[in-house]
Amino acid sequence: MTITTMARQLERLEERTRDMITRPDLEALRRELVARESLEPRLNSLKAQIERVDKDCAEDKEAVNKRIDKVETDQVSKQDRLWIRLGQGVAFAAFILALFDFLSRLKSIP
Repeated sequence: MTITTMARQLERLEERTRDMITRPDLEALRRELVARESLEPRLNSLKAQIERVDKDCAEDKEAVNKRIDKVETDQVSKQDRLWIRLGQGVAFAAFILALFDFLSRLKSIP
């Protein structure tokens, strides 16, 4: 065998072994898998917490909307409406008296 033939065989061997996994590669892969396995339960619990928070938020929003609807639909009682009407009537009468008083003073001044 000549040196060139040996060099070609070494090159072919090197090409075949270039894609082979080495021990440090396996150890790095193992560390990554261990880290992923240890973080996976935490990720799942965080996802569950997010789902619960979203669900609670939706329920709270629905409850607030129901309360707002209830307040909007509650009518003023008859007694409250009576006092409102009486107050408006008294205010109107006071305005008329004040206007009458103003006009009577205006005409009496020469």
